[in-house]
Formats: sequence, structure tokens, C-alpha cells
Amino acid sequence: MNRQVKKAPQFWINPNFRLKSPHFCLSWFKTDINTLKQETLVNSQDRKAYVTNSQCIICVISPDHAKLDIVYADNTNFENLSLQKWLRETIRDEITQRAQIVLPQRLRELGFSI
Repeated sequence: MNRQVKKAPQFWINPNFRLKSPHFCLSWFKTDINTLKQETLVNSQDRKAYVTNSQCIICVISPDHAKLDIVYADNTNFENLSLQKWLRETIRDEITQRAQIVLPQRLRELGFSI
């Protein structure tokens, strides 16, 4: 039986990770685990949640996808590979959504026809 060994990422996404541009901003906020778990009960299109028995993270997305707020608890294990995968996919998806809004306008400003 082949068992696939999980490879550590080249860099870790954690509260020290910064991402800010004129068109996109990533922010981090820390709160207690009980508050976070209560917040996951609120269903909303502008939120994504990662919830396990011991961990909880909520990503709050602005309507224009220009801002992504990540709310985490002090017990969050950012070295968890499943969490890292989820964070990478969530951040990637939001940057892609923002690019689909911003890039056509920017290309028109630069004289490209699309």
C-alpha cells in the first residue's frame, strides 16, 4: 500500500504573513475560540470557516473582494497542513475574484481592448 508523504509548504501562512496592495488587503484578528465557534453558526456568503474539534478560523470577505479578514483563536496551529491548504485555497480564490473585477478595467486604462 502506497502512502503519500505530505510535503511541508515553502512558506507558512500565519498572522506574520502580510499581503497588501492597492487592490487587495489581507488582515489578521485574534479572538477566543468560543466566540469563533459561535460566529460559525451564522451562515453568510461573505464568510468561509475552517472548523475542527480543536481549531476554528473564519475568513470575512468584503463584497468587492478587496479585503479579506482572517479571524483566528490563540490556540490555532498554523503548522497543520490541512489548515495551510485551506488558507492557501481561500486566499487564492479571493485574489482571483478581485483580479476578475480589477484587471479588465486596468487593461482598458492601459489601452488594451478586451
